[in-house]
Amino acid sequence: RRLEHLLHLKDVRVDELSMQLDQTRNSADAGVGSSDRRQPTHTPFNGRK
Repeated sequence: RRLEHLLHLKDVRVDELSMQLDQTRNSADAGVGSSDRRQPTHTPFNGRK
């Protein structure tokens, strides 16, 4: 039960972090438009989850 709680907290943290990353990346890529740069930065979160 405690482990589930910790895992849930981690999921929430990861979701918030990925959302923040998406926002900053979108504003940074607005002028560049590079789609290959957003792939490597997103994979670490999938592995950490």
